[in-house]
Amino acid sequence: MSDPRCLTLVMFDHDRFFVEGVLRFLQSQYPHTVRRLSTRPVKKVDLLLTGLDAVSLCASLPFGRMMTADSQLVVVHHSFEESCRGLPPGLQRYPTRHLHPRQSLEQLGKVFKQLIPDKNRLITLIDPRAVKEDVLTPREKMLIAHLRSSLTPRQIAASMALHPKTISTYKRSVMLKLGMQKNLELYHWLFYSSLSEGERS
Repeated sequence: MSDPRCLTLVMFDHDRFFVEGVLRFLQSQYPHTVRRLSTRPVKKVDLLLTGLDAVSLCASLPFGRMMTADSQLVVVHHSFEESCRGLPPGLQRYPTRHLHPRQSLEQLGKVFKQLIPDKNRLITLIDPRAVKEDVLTPREKMLIAHLRSSLTPRQIAASMALHPKTISTYKRSVMLKLGMQKNLELYHWLFYSSLSEGERS
């Protein structure tokens, strides 16, 4: 049975600056906010924050299945109209709040005060895109760079002078090191994060 004092928040949104802003806001207002990068041990999601773009919604769906009757959904979109259009049926059944990425801190504060009234709750914030590439080998970083370039496994294998099955093994190794279980998590991370300039060169 999960501890009612603990709250698990999973964030998927294409705007990394907005997600960073939410994280900083939570850490300033809720002193017991912990950021975790790996999604592997998640069994229950209390609060799911997602953008309305197709990649974020697809990556959110598996976490939607971990939500309970008490869980809530926060949808980030650029329209000021509060609508659930575009939400997959699996996410439409949860109480939904709407956030505009350019809302003021005061407005953001009001929304989170309603969502999390107890400032002493332990918040585990999971941002799968924030995983760091430091743990990857140079060859794995090269694979990531090729995947970001939308090359096929066969093209990557030719470029790296490796067998396509070796590319598949490298990809599994990358996912294991980054704490990802599904290809969708990897592609969401690839699509919405980037290596530093030093790692690109």
